[in-house]
Amino acid sequence: MSQARTIRPPAHIVKRLNGFLRAQRDYVRETGHETGSREIAKSTGCSRLDIERLMILNESVSSVDALAAADSETAVVDMLSAESKQNPRNHAQTSEMRARIE
Repeated sequence: MSQARTIRPPAHIVKRLNGFLRAQRDYVRETGHETGSREIAKSTGCSRLDIERLMILNESVSSVDALAAADSETAVVDMLSAESKQNPRNHAQTSEMRARIE
């Protein structure tokens, strides 16, 4: 598991997640196909819900300042701001005004 995280989870959580990831790798090596939380739960004796919660921690986080694509010069944040043409404050005022008029 990567050590470069925005918020570092406690050591016992990392240890447990690493156990799940190890079980997942072992399953893939033995069967030759990807596994889900059900198979990991069977091999580790933990609940699917616990596994799914911890696997979320293994997802990568990316920056809004990153480029939208490898061959692009546009950052993700620029694309987000371009999608919303209206200022959020103006949108709230307009919505409130519509509700009052109705």
